[in-house]
Amino acid sequence: MFTSVGTAIRQLFAAITVLFTAAEHSANAVNHLAIWGEETAAAFSDEARSKRNQQLAILKAELRAVENKAAKVA
Repeated sequence: MFTSVGTAIRQLFAAITVLFTAAEHSANAVNHLAIWGEETAAAFSDEARSKRNQQLAILKAELRAVENKAAKVA
């Protein structure tokens, strides 16, 4: 009887170990997805910032041209 109880307890601990190992692997997968999401968001942010800076440079150049034209007229 004691051997069957011992076997049952060993199997229970083995099952718990497998369960926690699976939970750890799932948590690692979620962590990797979160890191990937952060990197992707950072890349999108950098690209948007670059586009805004390019557009701002264009608008500033246009403004200077208009100001120069207005100064010549006045």
